[in-house]
Parts: sequence; structure tokens; C-alpha cells
Amino acid sequence: MLWQRVRPVVWRLIGYAFLVVLATLVLIAAVAAALVGIGFVAPPAAIALGVLAVLAAIPLTLWLSTKLLLVPATIILEHASIRTAIVRSWTLIRGRFWAALGVIVLISLVFGAVAQVVSIPFSFLSTGLSTVIAPTGASDPNAIITLIVGSVLTQVVTLLVQSVAVIVQATATALIYVDCRMRREGLDLDLLAYVERRDAGATALADPYAENIGRVIAPRQTAPVFGAPAGYPGYPPAPYAPQAYAPPYAQAPQYAPPPPYAPPPPYAAPPADAPPAYAPPADAPPADAPPAVAEPTGPAPVEAPRPPDPTRPPDPTRWAAPGQTTGNPDADPESPWS
Repeated sequence: MLWQRVRPVVWRLIGYAFLVVLATLVLIAAVAAALVGIGFVAPPAAIALGVLAVLAAIPLTLWLSTKLLLVPATIILEHASIRTAIVRSWTLIRGRFWAALGVIVLISLVFGAVAQVVSIPFSFLSTGLSTVIAPTGASDPNAIITLIVGSVLTQVVTLLVQSVAVIVQATATALIYVDCRMRREGLDLDLLAYVERRDAGATALADPYAENIGRVIAPRQTAPVFGAPAGYPGYPPAPYAPQAYAPPYAQAPQYAPPPPYAPPPPYAAPPADAPPAYAPPADAPPADAPPAVAEPTGPAPVEAPRPPDPTRPPDPTRWAAPGQTTGNPDADPESPWS
């Protein structure tokens, strides 16, 4: 599939590579000739200009290589000529320059470091073997062969790592090309339509990469993210000071628990000669007492029966045999004391 796309434009790719090498050699030759001419007149100035030329060549190389990064992808996918591919790459990379430059520089640094890490052990190995085989530095054929074999192995491993780096860089370039066309020309819409027509059974479909070349679509606006609704505007401040609320009431003091009640003292028996406590007093009221108020007339209260006098001795009991009466009708006939 890849070779089918490259084969029709392979000579254009070779021509573009030859053009880049030729332009680089011409530029280097022109700068070198100018420095040599200045060196005959003012050698210090030629040296200073040479240093400045080398320093200026670094950003110039990065800028040109990034602006012309999409030329091979444009030639292969759009079947464009070399001049058209250069113009297309210059246009598509606009707005994506720093992203493309970062990707290319990152890939170059990573694979350059990997190549150095892999080649250093082989370099040490070839140097150690040559020292062991020819410790005095004599021109021994074995030492020369060992040195050549070690150098070849180092270069082969480095070449393999660089080949992988070229493949990864070419893949990254193709992805950058697709990304630039999607953002600028809506290539994703063409690819989606192509897939839908193909799945629907359509045949003889046109190449989606060769359609709508140079179309410019409006930049896509992302949907705004709706946040929380804004609060209602506050009321203007009142002209009077707000009324301060009274401080809350303090907590009521807790009452102490009542002391436990002591049991009442036992009642003592009154003496035999003392009048009863419930008897009416025998003494007359004092002279300064207020006159008694006449009570309303009514039926005279019934006098409650008096309790027996404690000073009176009990009545003697009479014993009678069972079945006999003692002459007392209220006596219990079953009691032995009746």
C-alpha cells in the first residue's frame, strides 16, 4: 500500500532531496567564500563572522526544516509537484510551527541519545580488544582486523538506531500533516464521508486526500462551559443601622437537690397523770382575746364517744366451761373467757 502511493512520485521525492542538498551546499559555499575573502583582508573579522555564521545557521536550519517539513507528505498524498508541495507545506504549517518543531526536536534528541548509548559499549569493546591483542601498538594484522570489526559493528548498530529514528520521524511528519489539514481544511469531514460511502457499498471512490485541497474552513468554536448561575444583585444598604439583637438569656441556675428527710422520732407514751392530747383545754381564754363570734344556729352536733379512760382498770373476766353462758348475752359462746 505504501509503495503504491510512493511509486508514482518517487522521482519527485528524489528531486526534492537533491534540491535540498544542492541548496545547502550552495549556501555553505557562498558563506565560506565570503569568509575566505574577508580573511585575506581582516583575519580577526573573518573569524568573528565565521562564529556568528555558525550560530545563525542553527536557528535558520530549524526554521527552514520545520517550514518545509510537510513537503514529502504533500508530494505523496496530494501528488503535488515540488514547487506546489513547498507552497503547501509553508501554508499548512502556519499556526502549528512550534508544535511541529517540538515534535521533531524531541524525536531527534531521544534517538540521538539512544544511538550514543548503544554505540559507546561497542567503541569500548573494540578499543579493549585492540589493546589486548596488540598491547605495544605494533602493526599486527590481528589488531587491525579487530579494530575494523569493532568500528563496523559500532556503525551498524548506530545505523540501525538511526533507521528506526527516520521511520518514527516520518510517521510523526505524516501525523502532523493530517492534523494540519484537519484543522485548516476539514480533512476529517472528507475522511468520514469516504468511510460512510465505502461502508454503504459505493465503489470507485475518489482519494479523500486529493479532494478539497486548499479549502479553508472557519475555526471551530468550542462550546462554552456553563458554570453556576450568578447570584442576584444585593439590595442597597439601609440608611439606618441594623437593630442589634439582645444577647441570649443566660441559662437558669440549677437548684440543689433537697436534703434527705430524716425519719420522724417515735412517739413516747404519755404519763398516766397527764390529760389526753385530744382533750379540750380546761383553762379559760385569756382576757385580751377578742370576743367570740356567735355561730349560726343549727342542729346541735352529736358528741363523739369518748375513748376509754386509760386510768380505769380493765373489767374482770369470768371463765365458763364450753357450752355454758355467763349471763352476758353479747358474749362469744366459743370463747373460753366469756
